[in-house]
Amino acid sequence: MENVEFNLREVFREIINRMETEGAFDRDAYNNFIDEILEEKIASGELDPDANTKNYTESLQLMWPQAEALITKSDEETGSTKITDEREQDSPKPSADRF
Repeated sequence: MENVEFNLREVFREIINRMETEGAFDRDAYNNFIDEILEEKIASGELDPDANTKNYTESLQLMWPQAEALITKSDEETGSTKITDEREQDSPKPSADRF
């Protein structure tokens, strides 16, 4: 049986990477990248053309809050944008007091 969650997470990461590359960070861009990447996966044979992509699309759209949380605002000084890995957000930072 196919592990759908793993595949969706992989597609989710591709969407986040595409957002960063394109410099598009709003919900409309996110939704457009969902469609774009799923179409690419069908074209490349990674996703069955007969698959019901509506379920994938809906699941990925529900992940927008996670995507939004990963996006950090542009650094005013450098103008760069960074998308952090969710593991970075959850892991405690070492305290300077402990060393």
